[in-house]
Amino acid sequence: MAAADPTAWFDEDDLQHLPDIAEADRALTRLAANMATTSVGGFSDRDMATLAAENASRVGLQLRYGDDERVVVKQDATPEGRRRRLWGDAWIEDGVPGLPTADELASLLSSRGVPASTTDAVAEATRGRRRRRGAAPGE
Repeated sequence: MAAADPTAWFDEDDLQHLPDIAEADRALTRLAANMATTSVGGFSDRDMATLAAENASRVGLQLRYGDDERVVVKQDATPEGRRRRLWGDAWIEDGVPGLPTADELASLLSSRGVPASTTDAVAEATRGRRRRRGAAPGE
């Protein structure tokens, strides 16, 4: 919840607690940014720059230039970037937090000292509600 707080400042160490950004997403962002600095047939430099910036933003990254003028891909420490890493498409498309699965919720509750009987009841209720809505068991 702290990562979603727009008033909270996160440094590099704090960002390490957020979900990882896939290396493929980093590589695609880096590739698009590097292509934006060269002429690419069929695309203007602006098209590639926009694509690179949009892809970076979508996955919770920022593009910067290093001292050597090369593109540097960094984790986005802004509240919006943190929310995108936490909740992905649920946040991007619907503006709502992604909810934990039944197993994630049970694990979180048990790690906080909630009695096993309560944790089990919450997990089972969550699984039952999702089955009624058509989700696969365990989702």
